[in-house]
Amino acid sequence: SVYTNVTCSGGKQRDTPATIVLMRGHHSFNEHYYKETMSDRFRTMLILCEKLHYDAKLARHPPLTLRSPNGEFSITIGSPLGRGLGPFEHDDLKTLKLVHCLGPISGLQNARWLIEYLEYYKSAGTEHVHVYNLGGHSEEVDEVLKLYRSKDFITRHDWSGKASNGFTTTTQLDWASQTDCTLRVRGLYDYALFADIDEIVAV
Repeated sequence: SVYTNVTCSGGKQRDTPATIVLMRGHHSFNEHYYKETMSDRFRTMLILCEKLHYDAKLARHPPLTLRSPNGEFSITIGSPLGRGLGPFEHDDLKTLKLVHCLGPISGLQNARWLIEYLEYYKSAGTEHVHVYNLGGHSEEVDEVLKLYRSKDFITRHDWSGKASNGFTTTTQLDWASQTDCTLRVRGLYDYALFADIDEIVAV
């Protein structure tokens, strides 16, 4: 985490502490954003406003403003807050909601492998999977994706270079999908799992 002199303000709450979290916190800011690497998936950045009070009664929250103490820098984001987790007992773990953000996939040929992967996470308690699709799959794999989509277990995102006008290229597609999924699921689930198609998390 990177502690800054930028503060969070929202509604009547003013100038509470802000923390910037980089997906790979042991790297410097320069290494995250400017140094060329084999994979840029760790460019994702989250801004935490730990002291802001979350009012669950509000249908829409006031805008969030990030501001420097001297007022020279400020940026306002509309309705940014996601639901926070309070203290819970061990038994409450059974009621927590889990979403899976699957890293970009391409060229899958084995439909059985995909079925096993999705069913594993489904049996582990995953409620929904966001699939970032590059294409090039076999017809059988496409049919499997359509089936799980019809059951509302997956949301399929076209992550091809053609659909994004070249933005989701080799160096951007990982971190861009992580950021996109984070923004889509914030406040809707208690936990988000980020993993690639060749990774299995033991639960």
